[in-house]
Amino acid sequence: GMNALWVDVRDGKGVLLGYNVTEKTESVVRTEAGLGDPVYWLDNTHFVYRVSTTQETADYVMSIDGGEPQKLADVVGNRSRYFY
Repeated sequence: GMNALWVDVRDGKGVLLGYNVTEKTESVVRTEAGLGDPVYWLDNTHFVYRVSTTQETADYVMSIDGGEPQKLADVVGNRSRYFY
């Protein structure tokens, strides 16, 4: 893909960073408490990231083009329960 994603921790929150390979620009895609790996691509524009807090552990899907993330699955232990 044309974008690379990785997670950093800043001020106690998980920061999902995106790097546009073509434009050589780095941007903050999302900042959220508990945000962390795994992060993986579903297709060319949508990716999944995990949020793990005392309240929940869940996988969310989001578009690199923006918009609000949608909950994909609750994670129990290390197994995902998907909502379809």
